[in-house]
Amino acid sequence: CDVFDTLIFRAAGTPEQCWLSLARQAYQQGIWPDDDPWAFVALRKAAEEEARAINMKLHHHQEVMLVDIYACWPSSVSDALIALESEFEYKTWRLNRSLVGLLLQRLSTDKKFLLISDMYLSSELILRFFLEHAPELSIAAIYVSGECGLSKRKGDLFPYVFRDQSVSPDEVLHIGDDRISDKQMAIAAGVHTFH
Repeated sequence: CDVFDTLIFRAAGTPEQCWLSLARQAYQQGIWPDDDPWAFVALRKAAEEEARAINMKLHHHQEVMLVDIYACWPSSVSDALIALESEFEYKTWRLNRSLVGLLLQRLSTDKKFLLISDMYLSSELILRFFLEHAPELSIAAIYVSGECGLSKRKGDLFPYVFRDQSVSPDEVLHIGDDRISDKQMAIAAGVHTFH
């Protein structure tokens, strides 16, 4: 199952809205010295673009984690910003209780439930959320594009999951919201989909 905008809704809004709120918090905590939140947004966007370009050059993919993004940040407070952004995101997540209820009705004990996401936040943070908010979901594994260096959108994360889980694509049902990543690319990988 896809994670964001499927099992978890991000109440922070668009990336820019999220970064604006993050900038205000960083300023209030003394982590960010400028009271202009749009300056923070511009730097955060530029740092992510630079991190993706670096990974493309070095590793031939554009998938990144927060540590990669803030390694391109122009100050020494990157560790504090990583922690702040992770916690800010976490606090704005809302569980899709309707889908969780449906999954609990449909999942049998002989089936593995996997989470798969194109994301720069860690699988550890995602697991923490589900352990706190939906511990009844038995999650066998979480695959995050930034950790794997592969993505659903590019289509190479699905085959990686199949190999890692020793399953064939036709044994898999993928649930997700994105028409390209979660539907077209999943179908191209030979997976049954529920969009």
